[in-house]
Amino acid sequence: MRAYIRMKFKQITINKCKRLIELNKEGITINQNGEIVNKEYGYYVSITNNTFNELNTLDIYRLLIKANKNEIENYIKTFIGGWYSVNTKKWYIDLSYWVKNKDTALSIAKNHNQEGIFNIKSLETIFI
Repeated sequence: MRAYIRMKFKQITINKCKRLIELNKEGITINQNGEIVNKEYGYYVSITNNTFNELNTLDIYRLLIKANKNEIENYIKTFIGGWYSVNTKKWYIDLSYWVKNKDTALSIAKNHNQEGIFNIKSLETIFI
């Protein structure tokens, strides 16, 4: 049951995830293999609230472990989504879900104390 704790991500995957996030400051969603996720419809919903002054590989590793653990425990595909705020000079890197239905996405967001959800088709945030 605790296999996810012993799971080791290759350093190349951790470095790839970090680099992708850094190169896509406007926003990106990646899977646990360090691949960009490009859904055409639906909503991204964050389930965590993480901010970082700078990105480092240890933080990325910890997020990958949390994503893997969440996926195993909750039976739902868990991604890492992030963006950089020029206003706050901080990185916002969270675990997130892709959800097809708006009402379901809003419910998940409320349950995880989020301010909104991201509409993939319109590229807009829907605030709660």
